[in-house]
Amino acid sequence: MYTRADLSVEDRLEIFCHFWQQRDDYGAVSSLAREWSISRHFIYDLASRVRGAVDWQLAGRKTVDAAGRRIAQLQERVQELEAERDHLSGQLEVEQRIRAGRRSRLLLELALCPVSEEKISRCLEAAFGAAVSTGWINEQINCAGTAALAIMHRREVREALREAALDEIFSHHKPILMLVEPQTLMAVAPTPADNRQGETWKGVLTRYPNLELAVSDQGSGLLKGVALSAGKIVHQADLFHFKRNLHREVRRLESYCYAALEKVEQARKLTTTQRLLESARVQARVEYRARAEDVDRKLTAFDWLEVIVAYLEEQFLPYDERRRCVRSYSAAQAVVDEVLELLAQITELNLKPVISQIEGIRANLLTYLIVLGKRLDQIEIDWRQIEGSRAAVCEAWARVWYRRARAGESERSQKQYLKALIGLFYWAQRVGNFTAVGEQVCAALDKVVRASSAVECINSIIRPYLSVKKQLSQRYLALVALYWDMRPLKQRGGRTPFEENGVDLRTKDWVELLESEMRKIAAAAQQKI
Repeated sequence: MYTRADLSVEDRLEIFCHFWQQRDDYGAVSSLAREWSISRHFIYDLASRVRGAVDWQLAGRKTVDAAGRRIAQLQERVQELEAERDHLSGQLEVEQRIRAGRRSRLLLELALCPVSEEKISRCLEAAFGAAVSTGWINEQINCAGTAALAIMHRREVREALREAALDEIFSHHKPILMLVEPQTLMAVAPTPADNRQGETWKGVLTRYPNLELAVSDQGSGLLKGVALSAGKIVHQADLFHFKRNLHREVRRLESYCYAALEKVEQARKLTTTQRLLESARVQARVEYRARAEDVDRKLTAFDWLEVIVAYLEEQFLPYDERRRCVRSYSAAQAVVDEVLELLAQITELNLKPVISQIEGIRANLLTYLIVLGKRLDQIEIDWRQIEGSRAAVCEAWARVWYRRARAGESERSQKQYLKALIGLFYWAQRVGNFTAVGEQVCAALDKVVRASSAVECINSIIRPYLSVKKQLSQRYLALVALYWDMRPLKQRGGRTPFEENGVDLRTKDWVELLESEMRKIAAAAQQKI
């Protein structure tokens, strides 16, 4: 501490002179240390070195008794030790704070692992050498969960949710209501509930004032909860569940046709067996022909069924390749009517389950087209001279969007993509903000929500905790959701779901955010006391 190259000999002598003149004044040494940006230990060390170099003696009597000199030396030593104590106590406080921060971070990261508190305790003991009880760990996790729940209920988080994929996951026969933003995978606070009825879902949905679109399966409680929102939220049926159920029924009918084919093969073998009399073989031939004709009709009907189902599934794409335009809700509903009429004409197979599935979901099956139409209508087009057709501009860009996604499939697909690009030249001359319009059209088509796959993804993250934790409280679920929402996603360029949704919490460190919120909660509780 004595090696300060920036202090010259004159500076050191001046420091010593000030020290010697004011040594008996209380606080003089501390003031001198602050003035020269040095420590008290440095001043005492400097004074000791100067006195030793010049053999300093007090004015007046030339001889000083040994007891007085010893007392002065001990006082200086006491002052030196006090200065060193202050320095070491500050350093110790910093080290303790760093150690506590590391332990807190490790505890929170371990708390998000699907393991028991006992295993967390063993990990902390191995890392820091001090054993902690499971009760203390549970208390810390609950405090962090309370802070996470407060963060997830902030206004900026609730207002950021405009579209949501809805689902239910069960813990000990109790539902947990899940809401996830389908585009960015932002999960809001999961809500444990006593039931999954419409009123319960309504109470959850009303927390998010800007929620406009909900996509889910056909659960009765979900549908009723959306309906109770007084028309504020529109519902899109989950196409994944619908297509899975529809194809399951188609595969059942296919198995039925294969079973009929096996019966025809058995009938054919009877016509060639030598153990039967001629009259019996004639009867077997008659039955074989009847069965073969019946199977031919069923196979033809099944082929038509597959064609009709494929025709129906074309309506799940926002761009209509047949008509070369953006698909409209009315046109898609007309196709659904046509599909139902075609299925009704097939009598060789029992298609009532297929028809009932389509009729039961058709009201919410194509809601995404209404949302897409509204977004396209909101795009502003700056016409250069004469106003043209808004729909034609959007269709030209939609054709490019559709062909671009399939350009790598074959040489023919690449040529079609190039033709679509050529079709943009005409509109580029007539529209001033042509590039901006194209970006908005492609963004609207990319953000079409037709399935609730996002909430299934978050459900897969929650499920491991169900087999480990005896009970999943809303605070703990909020802690898991907060960690996920502040976790950078490689597929999104290292951005977090919160950032993708425009939620600014002034830090990217989820542990730092939690600790800040916990301090606020503790300060508020202290004020109440």
